[in-house]
Amino acid sequence: MFIILMIIGFVIFEPMMMRWRTMGDYTTHNEIALNVVNDTGEFFRNTPHFLYHVATALIFVTIPNMDIATAGAWVMILCYLALIGIIYWLIRRSSDLPPSIPVLLISGIFTISLVLIMPIDIFTPENLYFGYFAPNVYHNPTVNIMKPFSVLLFFMALQLFHRKEALNTWWIISFALVTFLSLVAKPSFIMAFVPSLGLFTAAFILWRLIQGLQEKQSFMTIFKRILDREYINWPVLMLGIVIPAFAILYYQSQTWTSSGGIGIDPFRVFREWAIVQYDQNADKHIFFKFIMSSAFPLAVYFLHIKQAYRNRTFNLAWLMFLVSAAYAYLLVDYTVIAAGDFGWSAQIAALILYIVATLFLIKEYRQVLTGEALKPVQWLILTLCLSIFVLHIISGIHWYQLHMTQDMSDLIYIWW
Repeated sequence: MFIILMIIGFVIFEPMMMRWRTMGDYTTHNEIALNVVNDTGEFFRNTPHFLYHVATALIFVTIPNMDIATAGAWVMILCYLALIGIIYWLIRRSSDLPPSIPVLLISGIFTISLVLIMPIDIFTPENLYFGYFAPNVYHNPTVNIMKPFSVLLFFMALQLFHRKEALNTWWIISFALVTFLSLVAKPSFIMAFVPSLGLFTAAFILWRLIQGLQEKQSFMTIFKRILDREYINWPVLMLGIVIPAFAILYYQSQTWTSSGGIGIDPFRVFREWAIVQYDQNADKHIFFKFIMSSAFPLAVYFLHIKQAYRNRTFNLAWLMFLVSAAYAYLLVDYTVIAAGDFGWSAQIAALILYIVATLFLIKEYRQVLTGEALKPVQWLILTLCLSIFVLHIISGIHWYQLHMTQDMSDLIYIWW
């Protein structure tokens, strides 16, 4: 199934990336990638997140007769295949079922669906992008190269909380490496993930404090428990994620600064999209678009609230999505307002939220794949959740089809 998924992923994304290699943001980033070869020192002095450019330049200089745009396309294809592999591994691990044909088939379908999934935008047919939080876009290389590392780091971080056996401190190196790669791909994920992880950790501490007080434990006992590496793995958390993240973000802030400044200006980006006539509806129906951007995770969470509110993975995913949405709604980089750079965090957060909701649903109903019966109410809930998921996929297939047939200008001014 893994080999089949790699073939399917190649069939889906090779034509897309070969088409887009000279369109959208690829043109600008490929020109920057040439600077890696032509003026390496100047490139690193002026490029805060450089993973796409370095990887593209490496393929460009290694393979004979390779042009820079095609090299970039191959980097993207490999990133999509890596993301497919990570999602498939997460699904198989979550289901924890023997590899029968039905299990492998369902796992494969969900995997491919998650790399195509989009908000349910069928109710706004001439406004498919602006105002939504789209987990899968094709026009930007840096957000796509960030995805495998960001998804991996999110699930790695959950291993630092409440484990029977704490991860060895040698794991600091692995965590720091993935944190580094995610940041130099694009800092959008880490900028939302670290604050979310901080709030998540604070909630863990508060829960332990309340639990200890209810059990009438001494503050010293509670404090020791909070410092226990099995409860919160502080060495790996701080040295593998938090400190490297702040250090690299500081370096990136010295490499690049906003010439227009960054400020809090609620919904200014959305109004700007409407003003510059990308789409006159970009700043309308914001709450509806928020719901449609997260309809499947919302349905899964609230229809399984008794189990979901205790699920650490689901809660962290929601927390990061809300933090990221706040960035998109409130923060503005005045250098180029319409670029909407703070929206990228919400896009990767949306993808992770979809993945987590899918994993939760598979785990809750995995007995179906072993032939066990469900209660009528369980069938009703599962059918409703899957129906909403299908609406997301229909939107995703339409989104893919448009990007395979429409020019960039038509996409921006007619469809987006």
